[in-house]
Amino acid sequence: MRSLSTINTKFLADEKKLDFYGTIGNDGRVHITVLNSILKLDDETLVWGQFCQGLSKKNQVSNHKVCFLMLTPDMQVLTGNADWSESKTAGPEMDMYNNIPRYRYNSYYGYSPIHYLKIAHLDEQYLLDVDDYKSCLLKSEKAKTSISQGQHPDAISIYTRKYFEDPLSFKVLGFVDENGYPKIIPLLQCTLSKANRVVFVQEPNGDILSHIKDNEQVAIYTITLDRMYSVLVKGPLTWTKVNEDTVGIVEIDQVYNPMMPKASYIYPKPKLERTRVFENVLDEYNV
Repeated sequence: MRSLSTINTKFLADEKKLDFYGTIGNDGRVHITVLNSILKLDDETLVWGQFCQGLSKKNQVSNHKVCFLMLTPDMQVLTGNADWSESKTAGPEMDMYNNIPRYRYNSYYGYSPIHYLKIAHLDEQYLLDVDDYKSCLLKSEKAKTSISQGQHPDAISIYTRKYFEDPLSFKVLGFVDENGYPKIIPLLQCTLSKANRVVFVQEPNGDILSHIKDNEQVAIYTITLDRMYSVLVKGPLTWTKVNEDTVGIVEIDQVYNPMMPKASYIYPKPKLERTRVFENVLDEYNV
């Protein structure tokens, strides 16, 4: 295990970095969210402040294995794994987080609780070569024309497609690795086919993607870097050959809206039920 002492302090304290956070749900699938609040506590511990409720917060309690991908505006990337250890609603970290400036709708909420992560593994920090992904995206765009209609043609709304096709969107893929931890990697080369499937060539991160087996469950999170609109899609991944390229195809069978005011699955469309106990509703928003 590498220590956080080897990571540049300015990188970990960068207020503008994106913190992708991965957990494992009760269904065994990876769930991804963006936190923007992961900070270093000491050489073996990360902390992050919660200001809204979603599946990641519940998942980490039932399965302590988590992962993260930190991305700075200059495309420096740090990935790793950790174990969720505890949460606190009082203490110096709580005071620190609630004195941090927040923007947009985040400013209406205080941070509570504060979550603590014990580092299990750290990868080498690296600079993301966006040009490599651009050339691979062209291959993915070409490959998607030969992809047939998926089993869930109504899974993708006009908004989901808009976020995927936004040139300023950043995409990551999550899966469960051989050690049982979730893992997140950049997937800028992916595209959305007219058949409502996610399509991507293995390059330029084939050394990692090649370890994902046929029909393994994956999650793909896309976020627009200008307005921070986001969506998460999930489904089984299969591999095929298109011309000389190894191509991954994700059959989307779940779509999750991670944005405020209510993070929830939007496909399959949930059944509307009458609210009977309003206390439970308030609990979801930490009121």
